[in-house]
Amino acid sequence: MKIKLKTLFALIYFVAFFLFSVFYYFNYNKNFNLLLEKQSRETIINANFVKDQIIGIYQHTYKDMLKNEPSDLNKLYYVADQIAKNKDYSLESIKREINSDVENQEFDIFLINKNFVVFDTTYAPDMNLDFHNMPIALATVKDVYSGQKKFDISKPIFAFKVNGHATLKKYFLIKPKELDFMVQIGITYNPFDGKKMDSQIKKIIPNIINYDMYTFYKKGTLKD
Repeated sequence: MKIKLKTLFALIYFVAFFLFSVFYYFNYNKNFNLLLEKQSRETIINANFVKDQIIGIYQHTYKDMLKNEPSDLNKLYYVADQIAKNKDYSLESIKREINSDVENQEFDIFLINKNFVVFDTTYAPDMNLDFHNMPIALATVKDVYSGQKKFDISKPIFAFKVNGHATLKKYFLIKPKELDFMVQIGITYNPFDGKKMDSQIKKIIPNIINYDMYTFYKKGTLKD
């Protein structure tokens, strides 16, 4: 059977178009996969760079906090003494006093009852905080209240302010003999510029959508 010239050209065109489409599809997929692989590799490299920066900042901050521990612990005992001596104490007044001679730090005060609930504080977001909802911290709070530990000093942990940017905080806890509740101070370390670090992360990894930061210790994971 003879094939008309017009039909033959149409068949050739169709076959050529089909072969071109197949070639384009596989070539596009190959290039697309190579691009994804390149972007993934660059993201991993940049993420490791950011991680190293954060570790460096954290370690520097930790050394400063460690150096200040004796004076910070003395402030905690001072706070407890002021509360024990004055039944009409004002946590806000005591807070202003202990913050008057420090730079790059901010102290907050927490009072924790025998049920391990924060019943008074200068840091409003933690009012009525129940340590039963924080199993990793509950054991420590119980040990301090029972006297098995004279005091406790936490490691620096990441915390997030209202604006969503990270900072570092540290907590000191005691149970004064004169009181039937525990006294705690929390220290926010201001030189840890979470806002600046957030900008750096997004600059180094521009395609990042969201991220979280964690601090890992041998006994668990802390996140705030």
